[in-house]
Amino acid sequence: MNAKSGIAMISPYPELTLTAREVADEMKLAVNIVEEALERGVTAARDFEKNKVECIISRGATGVFIKNIVSIPVILIQITPYDALQAFYRAKEVGRKIAFFEHISRKSFYEKSNLLKILHLQERAKPFYYEDRSMLEAQVDAAAAWKADVVVATGECTIRMAREKGMQGVMVYSSREAIVDAFQRAADLLAIRQKDLEMAEFLQAIIDNTETGVLALDRQNRISHFNPIAENLIGLKQKEIVGRPMAEISGLYYEFKEFLDPGCIEPSKVIDIRGNRILANRIALQNRSKPFGVMVTLQRVSKIQKLEAKIRRELYTKGLVSRFTFDDIAARSASIKNAVLRARGYAKTNSTVLITGESGTGKELFAHSIHTAGLRSDGPFVAVNCAAIPENLLESELFGYDEGAFTGAQKGGKPGLFELAHGGTLFLDEISEMPLSLQSRLLRVLQEKAVRRLGGDRLVPVDVRIIAATNRDLTRMLMDNQFRRDLFFRLNVLQLNIPPLRNRKEDIIFLFKYFVKTAYSPAAVDFEFSETIQRWLERYPWPGNVRELANFVEKYVTLSEVSSNPLNTLNDLIKELYSFGSEYIAEDDQAAPEKGKIVISMGTMEEMEQEIIEKTQQMHPAENKVEIAKRLGISRTTLWKKLRMPDNNSTGAGEA
Repeated sequence: MNAKSGIAMISPYPELTLTAREVADEMKLAVNIVEEALERGVTAARDFEKNKVECIISRGATGVFIKNIVSIPVILIQITPYDALQAFYRAKEVGRKIAFFEHISRKSFYEKSNLLKILHLQERAKPFYYEDRSMLEAQVDAAAAWKADVVVATGECTIRMAREKGMQGVMVYSSREAIVDAFQRAADLLAIRQKDLEMAEFLQAIIDNTETGVLALDRQNRISHFNPIAENLIGLKQKEIVGRPMAEISGLYYEFKEFLDPGCIEPSKVIDIRGNRILANRIALQNRSKPFGVMVTLQRVSKIQKLEAKIRRELYTKGLVSRFTFDDIAARSASIKNAVLRARGYAKTNSTVLITGESGTGKELFAHSIHTAGLRSDGPFVAVNCAAIPENLLESELFGYDEGAFTGAQKGGKPGLFELAHGGTLFLDEISEMPLSLQSRLLRVLQEKAVRRLGGDRLVPVDVRIIAATNRDLTRMLMDNQFRRDLFFRLNVLQLNIPPLRNRKEDIIFLFKYFVKTAYSPAAVDFEFSETIQRWLERYPWPGNVRELANFVEKYVTLSEVSSNPLNTLNDLIKELYSFGSEYIAEDDQAAPEKGKIVISMGTMEEMEQEIIEKTQQMHPAENKVEIAKRLGISRTTLWKKLRMPDNNSTGAGEA
């Protein structure tokens, strides 16, 4: 302990002072020792307290007085029964009637009656207890009236008063061992306080340097901590409010009053302070389940939003987030609506899902949506196309590898997609294209819920939900031994089939308009197709499904922007569509509109006339009914009768 140890001693008598200095030197303790008793000792203790002394050592009544007055720790030098026994033995030799004095707080410190029995002093000794100096003086007078010959006391002051009254005095001295023990306890106490101080400063430094505002209240709702970030957010200074009751800080109190009420069940709340939207989180402080305060963390909402955006950007860059929800699945058909309903139910579980359907039907869209609406929405979404990665790379991509696993392996190794998807979803698209050799490894991972990297010798636990998709008939592949039967049954827990676009014709025109407005031209106005164009679009089988339709709409919107007549553009694109897709079209549906020619089917005259009129409209969708009548060489009235339409003199733009 150095000279700044912070230990002071107030000794009530000279002998103790002398011994204490010797002990301090031997123990190499820097102790400031003064010799004072009772009230004068208390005055000295108060001076030490003002000078930031950390611990005071004293003895007897003087020590008790000091302990009741100051707020710093006071260590009392113990007076043992042996010390008292020695004093009574000496007093027995000095006089017959013995009065012994003790502070009332030490009345039952040790059993004095046993000491008196040992020395046969039961009839010769009487105790006198006191609480303060005036009571001590009265008790000394009482001892003199009792005609005591000798006084036994722990303080020099009492001995001096007794002598003034004509009585002898015997001091109860503390042993050297008791002094050493008190000094050691003081040194240990300071060492513990120093560690506590260092820990408190360490924690305070953490609180002051965190990027989160911290406001803490003690049991009495006084502000105990208020870090610089909180100062900046709230606009108050630490030195102005720390130590003060929360209720005195009016601006702060009214903002947090209800939030800090014990009956409030909200753990967090957005609060507006000084024009700042701040997210406040309340944390109850407890020690062994007993509350001793509350802490509130403060974060600017705008900063949280920026951090969230940054994290999402980083995850998006790595492809570890889902990009779609069920709201992104547009459809009018009952089959897709039923598929969405079933998928929403699947989202509430952690079971494996197998999605089947032709290319372009939206299997990945469903996979993203199931993850986003599921129990793992906060976890990563990792997608891999098993057909797009060469077989020799797919294994290392899925399972990862350790350093040195193969030539060119990244230093330190690399986690596989299973590890990256931990806590989330792994989407295995085109699972049917996975080689049989990898199918067995995949099956083992699904069974053991652990993965071993290439070149590694340890298993890494993974918690991953699997969603698989394929555009092939896996049952046929099972019969051809192209897909493992055990893996199929492991994947085919929850099955979801997405029907092709040609089987849900009511979605074709709906999706056409949806893509025009939402994907490519949000400002586009609603328009209606003529029955002819609608029929040609719905008759086409769309072998590429929704993906092909989306590409067709993109082409239409792009060309329409530079075309003087978008309807003619659409008509030309339909011809092109039928020309390039002829191999997918049934023979009786291949008659796409051609310039200057129409093909009609044999039938009644009325039916053939009707077909001629309809196909003429198809070839010239931009023309109104008057122009169509002129082209056919009939009157407008005759045309209306043939079409069984009400008379309409409109000469506006042609129907789409």
